[in-house]
Amino acid sequence: MTQILSPNANERWNVYGDWRRAASAVPVVLDGETNHIVTRYRDVAKLLNATISTVQPRAGEFPAHIGSGPASIFYRESLPHMDRPEHSRLRSVVMKALNPRTVAGMASWVADIISRALDQIDATGEVDVARVLSAGIPAEVACRMLHISGADTALLFSKVDDLSAIVSHEPLTPEKLQKADEAARFYADFFARHIAALDLGGDDLVSSLVQASRAGAMSESELHTTLMGLFIASYHTTRVSISNAIFAIGTHGDQRDLLIARPDLSEKAWDETLRFMSPVHFVHRYVSERLNLDGVTIEPGQRLLLGLASANRDPEEFDQPDRFLVERGANRHLAFALGAHFCLGAGLSRLEGRVLIHDLVTRFPQFEIAADPVWTGDLSFPFIRELHVRARP
Repeated sequence: MTQILSPNANERWNVYGDWRRAASAVPVVLDGETNHIVTRYRDVAKLLNATISTVQPRAGEFPAHIGSGPASIFYRESLPHMDRPEHSRLRSVVMKALNPRTVAGMASWVADIISRALDQIDATGEVDVARVLSAGIPAEVACRMLHISGADTALLFSKVDDLSAIVSHEPLTPEKLQKADEAARFYADFFARHIAALDLGGDDLVSSLVQASRAGAMSESELHTTLMGLFIASYHTTRVSISNAIFAIGTHGDQRDLLIARPDLSEKAWDETLRFMSPVHFVHRYVSERLNLDGVTIEPGQRLLLGLASANRDPEEFDQPDRFLVERGANRHLAFALGAHFCLGAGLSRLEGRVLIHDLVTRFPQFEIAADPVWTGDLSFPFIRELHVRARP
């Protein structure tokens, strides 16, 4: 039976339980469109890797509701919404710029940003870490990575939610589309001026991308869209995961004690957070040819919602999937996806997460969750809006 699915976060449903025990492809109606939710690890992984999987229903076809304004350009030129061959071309440019050596070169200043953020906890004793750490750290990292001055930070981040509406599963009203267009126009103008004012020529991320654009590997519009995408993506998912990590560690005393004794497990703890509380619950895909998924026929043009969160709790893939275990081995979680759209920022995410968890449990080993978290977000991106922590060195 087709089920009616609301994207409203206030009607959150059990992605970790009922859905993963359901059939391989559960038909639902979302915003009047029939979708199939895929919940099991083996099926989600297969579809993420499959050459017949696409992010566009048909080549060059995009949702009509995104319109034709600046926000639609951001949508069309963003890597998450591109298919081969354009996706392969643009992804190779970004991969060369955001390579392991580039990320390793960020380590010292990322650690400094995290240390200064933790100083704010030291000064207050109790703090909303969703604001101070989860929002503050990735915001400063994103700005430093893209050579954006602190004076521009507040204005830039004030537009993030407006532009993000273009990729949300919430209904895109005319008012939201207008704000998304205004935000996209603002970001495009900002990055055009920003690039023109920079003294470029090094081997940093921005210089590498600008050089690639000038060499013809990407258009000027694609350059601006890529910088916009890096700015938003490096902020949003890490923001979500920092709150998730602090909440998971703070509510699992045995695992917190293990991290205190062995802070070298910090990177494993970050990956376990990504599995246990996936920052992105769903990504969409289509198939270019008819697919049979355990008796369910998926036709080309029908949208699939791949459940990353439910797959990451699949008992067929993970032993004791509903336990948060920082020593978990062979953690092949899907939080970064797989295949052609594997997250380009995975290395930076792991750098920030490793340092944050290490320094948090070292400086404040007895921190406590002071109140229940306040959740917000939509079907794909639920996140903690408020998380008050009481710090005790």
